[in-house]
Amino acid sequence: FNKTSSGENYPWCFCGGVVRESGRITSFNPKPCFHAVDYYDFKQLDDNIVHKTGNEDIDGYKTFRSATTVFKSKDRTWDDTPPTSGYIGRILWKDYNDKQVGYIQPYEFNTGEKEFGIGVRDPQDTKWAVISVRISQDGSNSYALCPTPPKEDSSNKIATTQWVRNYGAILDYSAGITITGNGDKTAPKNGVLMINASTLDNQGNEQVTLVIEDQTFYFGNGTVNLDSPHIGQIYFPMKSGQSYNISSPRWNKITARFFPYV
Repeated sequence: FNKTSSGENYPWCFCGGVVRESGRITSFNPKPCFHAVDYYDFKQLDDNIVHKTGNEDIDGYKTFRSATTVFKSKDRTWDDTPPTSGYIGRILWKDYNDKQVGYIQPYEFNTGEKEFGIGVRDPQDTKWAVISVRISQDGSNSYALCPTPPKEDSSNKIATTQWVRNYGAILDYSAGITITGNGDKTAPKNGVLMINASTLDNQGNEQVTLVIEDQTFYFGNGTVNLDSPHIGQIYFPMKSGQSYNISSPRWNKITARFFPYV
């Protein structure tokens, strides 16, 4: 009979001499014997299964039906306490120093909402940054979640609604820059140019002329040839690096200041 030997990779069988006395077996001396055909069959089977240890290449599609899907490691901890959930699965990656690098994760809440997220771990292995997409149970509400960029950021990072509400349209009045003299100017940052001409003569032709790109604006305290008559103060949103030209015959009667966004 065939039996796998403990610690061996080949099958072996018992064979040996039998001693009979008066038709009765009195002793049996088993010895392991090797069967090449059995070994060949066993090796074929062994070569086509996945083992717990060792490096192996796996071809084709594999379906895992366990409740927790597949884990790169046994570590399933999250740095923040997740909401109460009906199901969670994760594929986690670690580097050669056994530090967490990132994961992909489906998530289903008890409310019926579903989420799929991608996380990355900081090099100090202390915090997750996660971007995810969530959809409601009936599909009527879907949205993305991502980290909020720094308040002073003006790059192509994704702006959250929190960032827009807190910083998108808020001016940093403490960083206001006073503009003086006629001539070409350049906006140093994204912000707003504010011009106060309320003290210009409201009976004459005193005015402020502002040219932004190919658009010219006239305004002041009077009524002659003005885009905005009797408007002594006006605001012009501008982007960083945008050029403009401002002129007025009476700089002692106007105030021009540029305020960047927070």
